This record gives sequence, C-alpha cells and structure tokens, in this order.
Amino acid sequence: MRRVLLCLMVVVSGCASVGVEQPKSDDLEAATKASIQSASAQIPVSIPKSLESRDYKGADRQLATLQERYELDHSTEHDLVTALWVVLDTPDNNLDELYAEWMRRMPNSFAPYLAAGVYHIARGYQARGGARYAKTSPDKIRAMSAELEKAKQYLERSRQLRPQLVISYAWSIETAKPGCDRREIEHDRDAALGIAPDTWFVRALYFSAIAPRWCGSLAEMQRFLDQSMPSIESNPNMKFLKGRVIFEQGEELTIMAESPKYQEALPYYTEALSYGDYEYYREGRARTLIALGRYDEAIADLEAAIRERPSSPYLHERLVYARSKRTR
Repeated sequence: MRRVLLCLMVVVSGCASVGVEQPKSDDLEAATKASIQSASAQIPVSIPKSLESRDYKGADRQLATLQERYELDHSTEHDLVTALWVVLDTPDNNLDELYAEWMRRMPNSFAPYLAAGVYHIARGYQARGGARYAKTSPDKIRAMSAELEKAKQYLERSRQLRPQLVISYAWSIETAKPGCDRREIEHDRDAALGIAPDTWFVRALYFSAIAPRWCGSLAEMQRFLDQSMPSIESNPNMKFLKGRVIFEQGEELTIMAESPKYQEALPYYTEALSYGDYEYYREGRARTLIALGRYDEAIADLEAAIRERPSSPYLHERLVYARSKRTR
C-alpha cells in the first residue's frame, strides 16, 4: 500500500523506485491517519465525503461552481485542481458504486463524469501497484488498463457535456501516459491550450508525460518549456513551471538512478523551488532530505506541501515518518 500511495502522490510524474527508507510500523500508519484527519479541515471541497453522505446534488454543485468560476477567471484554476486531487487521493473501492449512482442520477451533468474519470485514474494506478513496469505482472497491467479505459470514456463524456472543460483534457493525458500514446497526449494538450492558453495544470501533466521516465526526454521538456515561456512570463500563476526541467534533473539523480546521488541532486530541487513554492517540488526535496537524514528540513518541506495538498496520504505518511526519525 505504501508504494501505491507514492504512485498516487506523483501521478503527475510517474511511479519509480524511490530508494528512501520506507515506514514499516503500524504505529506510523495510525499516526498517518490522524495527520490526514487533522488536515481535513483545510479541504474546502471533498467530493468523496459528499458521495459518502449520498449528497449527489451537493457534489455536483461543488464541481459545477468551481468550473464556472474558472471559466470566468482562470486564476482560480488551483481551486478546481485541488478539488480533483481529493478525488485522486481517495481511490477507495467502496466509492465505485457511488460514482456510478451519481452518473445515473445526473446523466446530463459533466461533473460526475469528470470526477469518475479522475477516480478511475487513481484506481488504475492502485491496481498496477508500485513496482517498475518491467517488474509488474501482466495481470496488474491489464487491471490498470481496464481502469484507465473507463477513465478515458468518462472524461470524453464530460467534455461532450461541457466543451470548455480544460481540466478534463489534462486528466486525459494521464490516461494516455502509461501506454505512451503520443498522438493522444499531443491531441489533449493542444485541445486544452486552444481553449485556455494560460492553463498551468495541463502543462504540468504534459511535462510529466514527456519526462524521460515516461514518454520523452529532458530535451523535449526543455523545448516545451521554451515554447511556453511567453505564457509563463505573462501569468504569475505559472512561474513555478520554469523550474520543471531542473526538478527532473534531480529526479534523474535520485529515483531514476541505480545508485542514487542525493547530495548531488539536492541543489536541483532547491533551484526548482526558487521559481515557485510548488508542492511537487517540495515533495521531491523532502524525499531527498530524508534520505540524507536531514529530517527537520524535510519536515518543513512536507508541512508546506501539505498546506497545498492536504488530501495526499503519501505526504502525511512521509511527514509522520520524518517526525518519528527526528525524535529518535
């Protein structure tokens, strides 16, 4: 389960062998649950909680309101992204029927299809597990593919009902990424940017798809960054993307390396953060700081990351672990 949590945390980058000592104590799992519960007050919109309460109208209204705000003001994109991160971070299989019931009750609303698409992306990564692709069994790959196909269909339906649904194209990139379907990835990117050239989330997921560990290279990432610079420079909400290629260089030295070089990687993570306080960069640096035994600094990064993404079980798990190591 812990490796699955990592996959879901870094669904925008990929799941790879991390090389950091993993938590093993049941006490740490209990502390992680308590940490998540404490942070729940920071989550203004929780679609899973609404569904558990059978409040389908409430769930629908929440997502519809966030999308309407985004269409009027693109600077609110993070609010919509955060609401769907909660969906991604809650892949419990007991929610499957609740998403299906929401779609049955409101077949002409984009919201249940969008949320169900993200939910089945999470289920796909959960089905795959945390091993590298070459070491993942065919059964797990098939299970992942089945979930991602569901996600793809639901996301396509959400766009049929709401053509301006930029965030749906972003998540569709995630369904095409495991199979490295570049034609589909590029189509989803271009369609989204055609609607909203100033979207940061589409760019973030596209950067993930063309990272070396998936379907591209550092050179491709740099070219896309260069192409995006006019939009990045004109939109303060996207400035942090200037650090994305630098961050990936750190990942090449840590999670992608046979023999991780944490000390050498650390400056890359720090430089990436100099462009903006992005929770993804914080997580990468915290992971590296933990490997180096620098727990106080890792805790500071994880606490900052959780403020941005309080629903992430992985961030809470790493925070609890770092705190436990600091007190020994």
